[in-house]
Amino acid sequence: MNNRYLNIFLIYGAIFLALIGPMSIILPLGPLKDLRFLSPLLAAPFIFISFKSYKYEANKYFKQLFFLFLFVAVYTIFVSFIFHEIGFTYRNIVNLILLFTPLVFSWGIINYSTPKQIDRIIKTLFYAFSLFYVVELFRGGISFGALLQVFQSNIVTESYYDTESGVSLIMGFYFLYFLHNKKYRYAAAAALITILGAKRIAIFGVFICTMFYVFFPLKTIKSKSFYGWVFLIVGTLIAITWDGIISGTFNQFVQNLTGISADRFFMGRLNRFQVVFANATEFPIWGAGLGLGYIENILYYEVKWATAFHGDFYRLYLELGPILFGIWLYITGKFASLNKLALTITLLVIILLQTDNAFIYNRIMFSYYLMMGYALIQNKSN
Repeated sequence: MNNRYLNIFLIYGAIFLALIGPMSIILPLGPLKDLRFLSPLLAAPFIFISFKSYKYEANKYFKQLFFLFLFVAVYTIFVSFIFHEIGFTYRNIVNLILLFTPLVFSWGIINYSTPKQIDRIIKTLFYAFSLFYVVELFRGGISFGALLQVFQSNIVTESYYDTESGVSLIMGFYFLYFLHNKKYRYAAAAALITILGAKRIAIFGVFICTMFYVFFPLKTIKSKSFYGWVFLIVGTLIAITWDGIISGTFNQFVQNLTGISADRFFMGRLNRFQVVFANATEFPIWGAGLGLGYIENILYYEVKWATAFHGDFYRLYLELGPILFGIWLYITGKFASLNKLALTITLLVIILLQTDNAFIYNRIMFSYYLMMGYALIQNKSN
């Protein structure tokens, strides 16, 4: 296939797949939404074609993640058939597709596009997500008073706002991207939508990542492996901390800190986590996980609760197991160290994963992988 047509296919395919979730909120897409499940089959051949040398770091990053995820897929099929009574289900398939789709398409775009084209794609997605949010506000009949409420109330303890939207989870990436490229008006617009969208974890994440961007001396330590180990160790400690949160060890601490119960602070998620905990089996193989999609199998088929886990970081720890989870953290941290954009958007993903399904939201991971690829192509330590 001619590279020009390949580039067009990948770009428009990725934009459609990234936007299909928000589009389904305002448009009756019906079966069209399910086209995303065919996307890995369409895009997979393109990643094995030759790559340009100046994209070495980006290609290396995507390749390492791709083969890690491929191993996760094989392991998931194996452990599902051998160790789990419920077997290999539709939820396993959906999770594997959502794992590969943004990675594969973003990898193809990075390798068949110039930095200027990638910048255009990212801006197009920003405009589209912004438009979807405005449409959401108009459809909901949001008043000016509802917009002001976000700024006037305590967002730490208040858990619902009329302006709340999943777009808030996405806009933090665009804020950091535009901040890095010194496009401050775009950055301000992205920050405003993040705040109005009223996702507490997104607002907290943007604040922390901005502090890192401004104050963290990335050039001080140049060893990529150092950052890989830091991500691995800190990430594992966070996963262990979630064990304590779910078991109730930190209930009183959260109550004293926020003035509300731990379950209310986490918007009912602890109850869901505890239900999964009560029904989950032990790791079938030492150091290995339960298989991608296992948690949703419990929720959907065992306790008949058709909902997502809303805590992908701890879910990945359980499903990948300590070894594969540690490898994922190491790869992620190693490449995040190459410049401040890569570092801060990676930190933002890690933060969002704590209380949301960021890893299986195509719109979030497309944005992240595209910006990560762009950052690795730039490969500057600033």
